[in-house]
Amino acid sequence: MRVDLQRLLEPVDATALKSVLMGRDRMRTEPTGVTVDLGPTLATVDALDHHGRRRDWDRAVVVPLRAAVAHVPRRLLVDIRCWRFLAVGPLRGYVLERWMPEWSPETGALTLAQVQRFLGSQSNQGFARNAVARLWRMVDALGDPVLVDRALDDQRLINTVFQRDLGNHRPTARACVSVLAGLSEDEMFHATQELNILGSTVCLEALDQPAIEAHLHAILDDR
Repeated sequence: MRVDLQRLLEPVDATALKSVLMGRDRMRTEPTGVTVDLGPTLATVDALDHHGRRRDWDRAVVVPLRAAVAHVPRRLLVDIRCWRFLAVGPLRGYVLERWMPEWSPETGALTLAQVQRFLGSQSNQGFARNAVARLWRMVDALGDPVLVDRALDDQRLINTVFQRDLGNHRPTARACVSVLAGLSEDEMFHATQELNILGSTVCLEALDQPAIEAHLHAILDDR
């Protein structure tokens, strides 16, 4: 299924979003001139195990999604409006089932958290909350399938790294996932907080992954 990638225009609030999801209104969009093949992604969504863990769905969807947007210019991939279009449009079924399987129009108004799964914002936190953008951003930063798998095992880790500037620097993101996977939420918070403080005196962007991992280990050892 080839789809013309578009940008969802603002403003979009909870009431307008609900109306679109119910099919009462159409999305206001503008074209980007780029086409994406969502066939494999949608086929993967259709085959998801509805009796399994919802977080495992991300692991299945992230591979075909990455392939679908591999040719898309980066200027569009870092534009949250494109991800809003995908989340509200072609991939809305995935977002609904993944994050709000009990919701229906009769349930009432959408909560802020539910709205953010479709919309997000241009900030780091906004990208991490959009149900589709978060998958691309994580894979783009981590690259290594093993690290992606580790991150997907723990939503707390994804939030800790990718809702902050740490997720913008690939070596830092990779180091954080490599070292912090499997630790307690308190340890993750402490380590990333101290790493942020360190970043005020040391240029983390000038360091490679092993150097940043060494700093993280030192922070954890000194605790």
